[in-house]
Amino acid sequence: MRAILTTWLFVVVYTLVYFKASGSKPNFVILLADDLGYGDICFNQAKNVYGGCTKPEVWSDCPRTDYLNALRKESITLTEFYVQPLCSPTRSALLTGRYPIHTGMQTHVLQPTQPGGLPLKYKTIAEELKKQGYDTYLVGKWHLGYSKWEHTPLFRGFNHFYGMYVGAADHYTRYPR
Repeated sequence: MRAILTTWLFVVVYTLVYFKASGSKPNFVILLADDLGYGDICFNQAKNVYGGCTKPEVWSDCPRTDYLNALRKESITLTEFYVQPLCSPTRSALLTGRYPIHTGMQTHVLQPTQPGGLPLKYKTIAEELKKQGYDTYLVGKWHLGYSKWEHTPLFRGFNHFYGMYVGAADHYTRYPR
């Protein structure tokens, strides 16, 4: 993999979106982790003003995030993405590049029986990358609607999806709690 793009966001489950390129285009991964605070990743604690580690070489009191630390050393890390306090608005912003107020997803999360989803007039990053020859994967929580086929990840540009359509699902059974 020539490039890995990691985006650390904090808002209940995880999402892993993988874009695999054909030819000489770079591959990249976007990680979205719900409820992950800035200081919960050890490499951020070196500059954490709230306490914790003060130097990267003194990480003995940090949470063990060895794999993430290794990924970061070989990655571009984006730290200026402004998340929302809820998961559906954050996911809509990440996938469309638009603030949730512009997609109508700003005030709520989609409930399991709620019709609708991310408005179809907004293209996702997966749809655009698919046009460029990327193979797109989504692993984790979708939480942007599934009442119609048009609102599911496979319709919205992802070639592969393994995960949950709704939030607050059991990680082992994938059924809502």
